[in-house]
Amino acid sequence: MPQFLSDFLVLSDGKKVVFSKCSSLNLDEQLIGGFLFACISWHELMFKNALEHLKFQDFSLFFYKKKQFLFIGFTKNRVNSKAARGNLEYLGDKFVETHPNLPVGWSSDLGIFRDFHQEVEKTKKERALDLLSGLFHEF
Repeated sequence: MPQFLSDFLVLSDGKKVVFSKCSSLNLDEQLIGGFLFACISWHELMFKNALEHLKFQDFSLFFYKKKQFLFIGFTKNRVNSKAARGNLEYLGDKFVETHPNLPVGWSSDLGIFRDFHQEVEKTKKERALDLLSGLFHEF
């Protein structure tokens, strides 16, 4: 799906990756999550504003904070930035809707978030259908 995120991470306030849907990352998710959290924290400390986007040679990263979660979306650079950000915010909002808070006394069991994989796949299909219907309406 050309306008969708290739990878998606959700970090808790404790900097721990609590959910990931990765297809192109070949790295330890906790390691990359901690590194990105540190980069974002440094940026906010230095520049007094939130980091929303990073662009590398082949990939772009988008960041979205909501409640106690940080959402990170990865895309190829050829993907429309506005569409990628919209998808990240949509998934972030859905995640917070289904998991508004980490359970009290949470033991770091990531299994409680596994059901969100279905939501990501459903959202990919819906967004692809929206894109296709928009293209057909142009004709």
